[in-house]
Amino acid sequence: MINRMHIFIYLDSAGWEILRKNNFLPDSMHFRYPVRSQLGDSITSLSTALTGQPPNVHKHFGNYYYSPQHSMREMLEMTMHYLPCEEGARSKTKLFHELFRKIRGYSGYFNRLSISPGRLRFFDYAGKQDIFARGGIPASKSIPDYLHENNIPHLIYDWRKSEEENLKNMLERIRHKSVQFGLLFMHGLDKMLHHAPADEQKIAECLKNYETQIEKIISEADLHFNKYSVSVMSGHGMTARQAVINIKNIIGKLGLVFGKDYIAFYDPTMARFWYLDQEAKSIIIEQLRNIPHTRILSDAEMTGYNINFDDNMYGETVLLLDPGYQIEPNNRIRNSYPGMHGYAPEHEDSYGIFMSDHQPSPSPSWVGDFYHIMLAAINDCIPEHASPHEVT
Repeated sequence: MINRMHIFIYLDSAGWEILRKNNFLPDSMHFRYPVRSQLGDSITSLSTALTGQPPNVHKHFGNYYYSPQHSMREMLEMTMHYLPCEEGARSKTKLFHELFRKIRGYSGYFNRLSISPGRLRFFDYAGKQDIFARGGIPASKSIPDYLHENNIPHLIYDWRKSEEENLKNMLERIRHKSVQFGLLFMHGLDKMLHHAPADEQKIAECLKNYETQIEKIISEADLHFNKYSVSVMSGHGMTARQAVINIKNIIGKLGLVFGKDYIAFYDPTMARFWYLDQEAKSIIIEQLRNIPHTRILSDAEMTGYNINFDDNMYGETVLLLDPGYQIEPNNRIRNSYPGMHGYAPEHEDSYGIFMSDHQPSPSPSWVGDFYHIMLAAINDCIPEHASPHEVT
């Protein structure tokens, strides 16, 4: 009979500073830790949390990387050919999304992007699989892999369903004592902070709502299980926008040709470059050095952030913006958001959190430590006569 359970709630963008200021769950979460984030976007943080590995191992550092030999060009051309122009860009994007998922067999969430068809042919998409599913991160073993290998009754967030549906399913499984390990991914706070990072009332209301939901989980767990733990974690916080920089325009004025002299991908907080001509490389780097509120990451910084890929799949040169500054326009969103994450991990607004009603082991200091804490929970769910596939 199942008599022990561990629940983990990934509250996206719930940074240490945000939860500290709002005194989140003071009566139940007595163990609290600021957690250093991993440079990159949301998929980077989640992949690191689920594998315990950095980007140069799990291979997720942003959703798009340079790979012309495996690009998305043929799917884009198919979409543009079969969909009449009068249907509009939004409809084309939606159809492209569905065609790409079905024909390529992708199970992950396919993000929209703002990039011209002629440039899309140089890039491939990293999030092909559902990272919350077994085998969802091919380069590294993940928490879902260990759950399946050890036959642990579990429930993991399904991105196809709403937060309310995922929460309802979790509560039902707890009541029926049919779950030992749960992982919920809550994205509502992230969405709100992107659009209103300085609205203290909205932040307080949103967090109060999550408090109510988490307290329901705790109450049901206490009612139905002899041993349980409930933990809340987040891989990063949110930084309010100060200003925008049109780096694409700056590079465009250099007289170089995209696809002939260089390749570039513009994320909201960083610009990544590959070079097809050495003279173009010198010209671009010299220009980048003169852009205020940015810095080119050195080789030592790339190594320190664990984004030093042998094949430069995510960029030969990475230009990182200072916290609060955003690239506009960029290839991820049409316009900058009032709030954004993806800045240097050492900045105070970048720190994530881990909090729990039980002492975690090990004590977390980096988002990758979430993996080891969750793996310890999996091992705790394995019957004593069985041998876990991995012991922490």
